[in-house]
Amino acid sequence: GMRPTTFALNRRGDEDRLVADVRMSASATTLAQVQVRARNARPGSAPASTAGASEAVIPPGYLARFPITPGDLTAAATLVPGVVAVAAGDSAGGGISVGGQPTNQNNLTLDGSSFLFGSVPQNSVRTVRVVTNAYDPARGQFTGGQVATTTIAGTSRTLGTATLNAQPRPLQQPIVATRTFDQRFNQGNAGFGIGGPIVKDKAFFFASLDLDRREEPLASLLDVTPAISGNLGLAGDSLARFLAFADRTGLSRRTEAPNARVASSLSSLVRIDWDLSPTTALMLRADYRANTLKVARAGSLALPSIAGISSAGGGGVLVSLTSSLGGFINEFRAYGSRDRQETALDRPLPLGVVNITSQLDGARTGQAQLLFGGNASLPRSVKSRLTEVSNEVSRVIGGGHRLKLGVLVNAQRSAIDGVGNQQGTFLFNTLADLDANRPALYARVLGRNAQQAGTTTGGVYLADAWRVTPSLQVVYGGRVEATRLSGVPKVNGVVEQQFGARTDRWPTDVRVTPRMGFTYLLGNVAGIPAGTIKGGVGLFRGTIPG
Repeated sequence: GMRPTTFALNRRGDEDRLVADVRMSASATTLAQVQVRARNARPGSAPASTAGASEAVIPPGYLARFPITPGDLTAAATLVPGVVAVAAGDSAGGGISVGGQPTNQNNLTLDGSSFLFGSVPQNSVRTVRVVTNAYDPARGQFTGGQVATTTIAGTSRTLGTATLNAQPRPLQQPIVATRTFDQRFNQGNAGFGIGGPIVKDKAFFFASLDLDRREEPLASLLDVTPAISGNLGLAGDSLARFLAFADRTGLSRRTEAPNARVASSLSSLVRIDWDLSPTTALMLRADYRANTLKVARAGSLALPSIAGISSAGGGGVLVSLTSSLGGFINEFRAYGSRDRQETALDRPLPLGVVNITSQLDGARTGQAQLLFGGNASLPRSVKSRLTEVSNEVSRVIGGGHRLKLGVLVNAQRSAIDGVGNQQGTFLFNTLADLDANRPALYARVLGRNAQQAGTTTGGVYLADAWRVTPSLQVVYGGRVEATRLSGVPKVNGVVEQQFGARTDRWPTDVRVTPRMGFTYLLGNVAGIPAGTIKGGVGLFRGTIPG
């Protein structure tokens, strides 16, 4: 019997719970008795900010306005103050650093579970939350920062989006006024997302696909001119003499040499949400991606023949179940994924290296090391897999407390096949030695053994988010984590007898990490806090990069 009303509910600072008064006016229409139940949050919904945390939420529409690949989660994180971008190379992707920590000490999650890959379809992103500082014991496995991303769920309405992003070379300005190589590129990204009901008001789907292609000039010795060779520590006459040798012997392969580095990628995601009951929700998500890089591991002081072709692909499946019973909320997640990365040479050739000392303009002396032939680090193959299972039980009790108890098991395994220098390396001290075929050194690795590595991490945490007053929030608790390495050797009786050491026992690292954080809202001006004071103290434990 009341007139419907709408209102805005805004977060102030980092409240764990949002409180608002709803006022409704009487309506002339008399209705039957209506019982209303609030819908539970779906699995993978954005986590609430906690006391003492420093974080930022990046909506998808915000990402589309910047010259980055919108689905690249690490690139999105660089938009947040306190996050430093680490440049990518031709053989390794870029990353981020938070608090001076290495790139492998960040934690990337998708819908609450660890995510090894750095990109998702842009039309599937609901929010990107970048946490640069957190004291909630529920957040673990990082000492740097955390990029927590959630995906879009389907609804009872069928909706779709399509995006097209182009960055052509003519619209780009030179990065520096005087450049050695052209750094402009062509990049295009196209994607779509569509969602709707499978069973009305019960089951929903959402699917998304992205295609991306980037083409940039290849920097190699064939592109170096005498005018810019001095910037590389190489005299123009030395460059001309080396290129003449490469053309004479057929090592330059000018007619076959690529003139651009081309990277293409595909990213896809499918999500299904099923409301099993008013108190239970199930979410299933599958993701797959593939990419290729033509001309990988090339260099400005090398001939294009040393470059390889890199390809990668992988995917995973997530199961998430959220249920409530008797005031308790239980969230269960299980995720498994596999990934492969392969880099191969067009032709298996030995690597040639020649050292050149040049007299440059202004009495300067330059040192350059020119590469030709094959690549000593290729071919290379890396296969990895991840399995993670977690469960959290939470309950809101009197006095403004929300207690959380959680457990997590994370197992990562990797296999690396590709011992370097399989074809051998020839080292020449001068161009004269190169012309005379007098190498100073020849080295080659004859053995080839695949390497395997892996870690298994288990953790338990207990936390309390306490709303002391409407202006003061406190979170405190601790985590207990242990990591064990895989691949334990067999028992060696001789070692045990001589040194009293067991070779079949890897060390296990166990740490207790207590934490406490707070957020205090200063005053109110028309219901808006005039300021915020945050703080906290805690111990943080990262992961062993397997």
